[in-house]
Amino acid sequence: MHRIIEAIATVLIVATTVIIIWFSYRFVTGTRVIPTELDVLPIETVHIDTTLESTSDRGFDGKREAPLILVEFSDLECPFCGRFARETSSRLRREYVDTGKIKYLFKHFPLERIHPRAVVAAAAAECAREQGQPYFWMMRQRLFANQHAFADTDLMLHSKRIGLDSQRFRQCVSEGRVERIRNDQEEGRRFGVTGTPTMLLGTTDPDGNVQFSIAIRGAVSYKVLAATLQQLSQRTRAVRATHTS
Repeated sequence: MHRIIEAIATVLIVATTVIIIWFSYRFVTGTRVIPTELDVLPIETVHIDTTLESTSDRGFDGKREAPLILVEFSDLECPFCGRFARETSSRLRREYVDTGKIKYLFKHFPLERIHPRAVVAAAAAECAREQGQPYFWMMRQRLFANQHAFADTDLMLHSKRIGLDSQRFRQCVSEGRVERIRNDQEEGRRFGVTGTPTMLLGTTDPDGNVQFSIAIRGAVSYKVLAATLQQLSQRTRAVRATHTS
């Protein structure tokens, strides 16, 4: 009986070690295995032009006068990013973006070491954007809904399904839009982004100044994200009330 107990204990130790190593590996490669952790970190003040007309090629989704801003760094091939897009982002846009509460900006942060088609998919999304801002969001939705269909033929099919000029899209994809994607990655690194999805939340003013105050890492639920936005909104209103009183 003693030997049986020792054997069981050994198996449990080995299994625990394997699980810890696997979780550590997934964390190091930039993808959370259980992406429900909420990290609140101070982020330095930066300036982003929030005038939609002057950023028509990389425009925000939402109303210019929205007091809050959410910038998402994401990887179109990342399964957790896909889950966030399907389960959280769509509701976020419906209840916060469309109602004028926040501006939403999507940035590319492909994890190329583990997602070899992420850059190609990002380029496809940018090529869709070149035919009109709404097409970017339509392509993004299709890519997240079909993350195993990123071959060149698949991308062409996606472009046709959302109504793009196929010839123009094909030429754009063949040229690539890597510079935009690299710029997004570099910007993300300056903010300490290492994994996807990562959201930066902050406030805006009429001059286009953005004060980021919260970073959320991982595919958090809508409940967590909405609660965080609510706290930020309440804090923002309190600060502005103090300044105007």
